Amino acid sequence: MWQIHWIIGLIPESVLIKIYYFSLISGIILYFGSKLFKYFPFRLVPFFGQYPKLTELLGVFLLVSSIYLLGSHSNEMVWQEKIKEVEDKVAIAEQASADANAKLEIEHNKKVALLTERKVLYKERIKKEIVRIDSECKLDPIVPKIHNDAAKNPYRKKEGETK
Repeated sequence: MWQIHWIIGLIPESVLIKIYYFSLISGIILYFGSKLFKYFPFRLVPFFGQYPKLTELLGVFLLVSSIYLLGSHSNEMVWQEKIKEVEDKVAIAEQASADANAKLEIEHNKKVALLTERKVLYKERIKKEIVRIDSECKLDPIVPKIHNDAAKNPYRKKEGETK
């Protein structure tokens, strides 16, 4: 069934609507005309006057098929409108996602910079205190303090602190 709608979709919409309405009007005219073709002056009309039942069937067929095609066309237009709405929402969500990713990248770069800065700071402290550390085989009390300070997570919330 979708193949029929695909083929019909190749025809421009304005032409398609004109065809649908033309077939609808033709069906109405043929149906009501078939009722008149049974009487004397109209019975002389070639083909239609000779076969009023065939004209009636053709009118009903055109009427029903054009109503079906108009309904399916309007249904298709409703779905196309819904698709456009969803595409607009997706575009807005993509833009919001890009903004959020940019903010996230900035925060990530700040954290990386802070960690790098802390790493360099503690390496410098170790270099500065290397003489005291290596002067004896004993562990100087400053070494565990430097080590503990370097191991602390700068992003961990302290108790009672809210961000």
